[in-house]
Amino acid sequence: MATQIILEDGLKAINDFKKAQITPALNRVIESTILLSGVGFESCHLAGPHALHNGLVELEATKNCLHGELVAFGILVALMLNNEEHTSVANDIYDFYSKTNLPMTLKDIGISKNIEENLKDIVSFVCTENSFIYNEPVDITEKILFEAILKTDQLVTN
Repeated sequence: MATQIILEDGLKAINDFKKAQITPALNRVIESTILLSGVGFESCHLAGPHALHNGLVELEATKNCLHGELVAFGILVALMLNNEEHTSVANDIYDFYSKTNLPMTLKDIGISKNIEENLKDIVSFVCTENSFIYNEPVDITEKILFEAILKTDQLVTN
């Protein structure tokens, strides 16, 4: 339910915030974000999107990205890893990201040069023993993660 509130009210809440207007939509999104942050810290924080974030921050190219932007890209990769990239929820997420200018491609997070080399560095960092990436409900190897990142980028770019 909290995710749905963010997807439904998020754009209005962002616009209201920019106008310094406290509205019911803004309040709902703030409350949902706080709830998801708490739940995420206890569970989701320990899965793929944050594991990928931890690898992405190792690159100089992503240094200008905010934590949430890298996690947002990680959510798209997690959808790909779990074969959920074409579900209605995924489509809602793509639509929301597009409307709110959240990153959807490697270029959006600063990776536009030496892509394969950078991805190899990322997956090598992410796929270490005891990584949160292994809390995803699918088998993950460096190759699988590498391909999921590329497929995510290609899906959204095309």
